Amino acid sequence: MSYIIESLGPALVTNFSIIFLGYIMGNDFSKFYEFFPIGSLGRSKIIPVELGAGLGRFCGVLALPALLFRSMATIQFDTIEISFLLGIFIAKSLVFTLVAGGTR
Repeated sequence: MSYIIESLGPALVTNFSIIFLGYIMGNDFSKFYEFFPIGSLGRSKIIPVELGAGLGRFCGVLALPALLFRSMATIQFDTIEISFLLGIFIAKSLVFTLVAGGTR
């Protein structure tokens, strides 16, 4: 159990850090800086709105599928935790069943 937490922790921190940095780079913090003036950082839109659609398409169509393919192609089957995968499968199946049953 501790092996799963030790290997999952850094991945979670990395993912949430990337999400947070994307939020910081794409948002307009001028309203926040009206209350807490910190120099000229009022409009910190590092990534413009026009770039968002192309960046999203690149990530969804090219970058993420390439990373998934590389991960699946280089997987070592002796390091797979079957109980962990089984737990994920059961949880996703339960959620799918509840959602599919709730929409009818």
